Parts: sequence; C-alpha cells; structure tokens
Amino acid sequence: MSGHHLKEHIFPIFGIIFFTIGIFLFVASIDDKAGPPQKKFMMPSGFNPLVLEDRESPHAKLYMSACTQCHGLPDPKMHTAEEWPAVIVRMMERMHRTQAFSSRSVVVPKNEDVDQIIAYVRKYAAAPDPSTPKIKSLQ
Repeated sequence: MSGHHLKEHIFPIFGIIFFTIGIFLFVASIDDKAGPPQKKFMMPSGFNPLVLEDRESPHAKLYMSACTQCHGLPDPKMHTAEEWPAVIVRMMERMHRTQAFSSRSVVVPKNEDVDQIIAYVRKYAAAPDPSTPKIKSLQ
C-alpha cells in the first residue's frame, strides 16, 4: 500500500475517533445542576437501612434498590419534601446516562416506581428550614 492510499484510510479513522471523543466530552459536560439551587454536593455514604422508617413497605424497598446501585443509601432527611423531586429527577437522568454510556449495569426504575420513590422520600424528608426564603409560584 502506498503512502497516499494509507492516508486515505487513516484520516477517516482519526475523524471517527475525534468525533467519538467529542461526543463523550459533550455528554460529560452536560450541566445536571440546572433548575433550583441545590445543596452542596455530597455523595451519600450510606444510611443504615435498619433505621429507615417503614423499611418493609414497597415504597422503601424501591427506594433502597434504586438508590444503592450507584452510592450508599441516602437518608430521606438529607433533603426537604420540596427538594426531593428535583434530586430524584437528576438521579434518574444520571442513571439513564450510566445505562447508555457505561459498562456498569444500572436498572432505571419505571415512571410509576419513580413516583413511589418520590412519595416515600417526601413523606420522611427533612423539615424545611424556616430561614430559607420561599420563591413565589408564577401560577
């Protein structure tokens, strides 16, 4: 194979490699902090499931199985009832990305299961901080 023909085959390969790297960097740079301000990021180290309230309920079991795939079990009091839905949605987005772009096996809960998880953590969430100003709804 002459040098000219070699270039014809190598340049498209490099193009594909750089395109793939670009897509990977783009996906990795997506800002998943959009939305309401979040508390300082803190990866849950693992809440003891034995002290989890109503731990034998189907909602609690869904919560434990979904949330421990990537990190330790978060304490439901880690966020307020108002904060939890945005946190859960953000985690679901991460689970979808992990499922699509990682070799790690992650089972993304069905929508109705996500609703049950949100209902569970909101029920046992932290009390709102009275010093935090409320944002009025635009509705």
